[in-house]
Amino acid sequence: MELYKISPDDENWGKVYNDDLVAYYPWHLPGVHCPECDQKWAEVGLSYPLVDLSKSPLGKQLKKARNAKLDVFEMLQDAAKQYVPIGLPLLPGTAFGPLKGKIKGRFGDFVWRQSWDLLIRVEVYQKLAAAELHLPEPVVPILQEKVQGQLFHLQIQAHGYLSHRSYVDPDTTICPRCKRDTRKIKKIIMMKESLPTHLDVFRIGDFPTKILVTERFKDAVDQLGLTNILFEKVELE
Repeated sequence: MELYKISPDDENWGKVYNDDLVAYYPWHLPGVHCPECDQKWAEVGLSYPLVDLSKSPLGKQLKKARNAKLDVFEMLQDAAKQYVPIGLPLLPGTAFGPLKGKIKGRFGDFVWRQSWDLLIRVEVYQKLAAAELHLPEPVVPILQEKVQGQLFHLQIQAHGYLSHRSYVDPDTTICPRCKRDTRKIKKIIMMKESLPTHLDVFRIGDFPTKILVTERFKDAVDQLGLTNILFEKVELE
């Protein structure tokens, strides 16, 4: 089994594509102020675009970005669990709902809001699904009428864990109360036994800004000659 980290092909931006996507999520879990470590923090990278809170009382509480006391965060976190598949993380800063915004310019087969937030042309998603890949569930982002319906936004789940050897400072203590992890990563090395077997695209459970794909996914992308995606092989142990 081989795994690859994916990223946008920035070298060809302005040559093959020049898209500019400006979009936002309508709801977020608040950041947290922990009484144990006395730190204010939020995670980047976790999102559930399929979760629509527009008709939920919870949606009103998650519209405004803010930091909250830990007990308030935990109350909101518990309320959000019913909307997310069992076992998936809900960290401070987790985003919900379909992206809303605008995109202009020429876009490739893959479109990146950030290096951890991936959109894909609808017809490309269909081709990859026809290759029997196990893909993340898609949702249609809310964009201007001219391009509405041309792109899917992917709800990429967080699975798998980094090896102890991935960290510069592996023995740094994680806060026992809020779970804030300040360890610095020097290299992505995945624990083989922690990897999902039901997905060809996922983000790292304890490093959610990094998206990984299987060799099957890479082979399909290469065969189709798809644009705006790069692959970097990841070490396993």
